[in-house]
Amino acid sequence: MKKQLLFVGITIIILTIVGLSGCEQKNNTLNNERNRFVGTWTSLSYGLTIVFFPNGTYYIQYNNGTYTIEDGKLFLITTENTLVYNYAFSNNDKTLTLIGVVGGESLVFTKQ
Repeated sequence: MKKQLLFVGITIIILTIVGLSGCEQKNNTLNNERNRFVGTWTSLSYGLTIVFFPNGTYYIQYNNGTYTIEDGKLFLITTENTLVYNYAFSNNDKTLTLIGVVGGESLVFTKQ
């Protein structure tokens, strides 16, 4: 009986460790995706420059806020509103295309 109880206890511990290790992978994936944004980006056609910082904040044309990445979308959050964009990287992550979820406007930025 003690051997069965010990076996069940060890099995539960192993399953818990395996289950929690998957959580770390998701965080690492999000951190890697966030790192792709970090830096200064310029859109010559719109005369805009946006700077993404590693701590999850951004600065664009006299405005700042925070940004998050969820389900393949970029959320730019200020105290007044939240802008949501689909995004795509190209040119070895040197070009960032943002497409507004509302309105569908397309902005192309080049990493500086």
